[in-house]
Amino acid sequence: MTAADPNAAPAPGAETDAYVRAHYGYASWALDHPEIGPILHTAAAEGWDEARLAGAIQATAWWKSTSGTARDWDALSATDPATAWQQIGVRLGEVQRAAAAAGITVRDDRISEIVRDSLRFGWQADDITRALWGEARYTPTLGGTAATTITAIRSRAAEFGLPMTDREAFRWTVRIGTGLATQDSLDADLRAQAKALFPAVAKQIADGATVRDLAEPYLQAAGALLEIDPETIRLSDPKFIRPLQGDRQMSLSEWQRTLMTDRQYGWDRTENAHRSALALAQQLGSTFGMV
Repeated sequence: MTAADPNAAPAPGAETDAYVRAHYGYASWALDHPEIGPILHTAAAEGWDEARLAGAIQATAWWKSTSGTARDWDALSATDPATAWQQIGVRLGEVQRAAAAAGITVRDDRISEIVRDSLRFGWQADDITRALWGEARYTPTLGGTAATTITAIRSRAAEFGLPMTDREAFRWTVRIGTGLATQDSLDADLRAQAKALFPAVAKQIADGATVRDLAEPYLQAAGALLEIDPETIRLSDPKFIRPLQGDRQMSLSEWQRTLMTDRQYGWDRTENAHRSALALAQQLGSTFGMV
């Protein structure tokens, strides 16, 4: 009677898991995989060598549609779950810190998906950041990078004389955070809106000027006449953007006359107006021999 060969493939119908682990250890993690498992059992039953088994696995849809990093992660999760969980814990801390720095809140289940996908597909820090921004939702209490970016975007819009709400700025913040937009594309959009809103100075805007740049001489004139700090004048106030509106840009002299004659500006209540009135009275008196 001949002794059984311990390395021989198991007979058809026999338990094959032990054989797979002994002879195809590098793939035994996939015994329960719906596509790879049946191939492993067939290989064990027919005694395939490693080259034939590797060829069969590489021909599967799973292999073709899954990156090498993902295949390695799947194998690690099945063969060494303790190490996989350790890596998950480390990555979870990194993702949570990134979300806190961004100032956004992400649901726990979505955080878990980001953690696992980042490990399985070998994401870099920028990939994680983009994923977090993709989960961001607006709230009035946003902090971190979200809050500072919203403020910066609204300030940039104001330089073009454009009103922008926090929600609108948040949408741009998310687009920039996810890589769908850049500061340059934001500026291009703001510039296009400003050109349509201020046709009289559209060419200067197209050439690189902001509305604030073009309005500065008028704001300085308004500050001097109305006795206010020009830096406190907001372009969102329509009465101070009048020189650039319409089809023709006002001259400075036209603007000064407007400031002095249109009562909505309140020039008549300033010290400048009182001094001008006094000077005029004195001039008239001198002319008519009253002084």
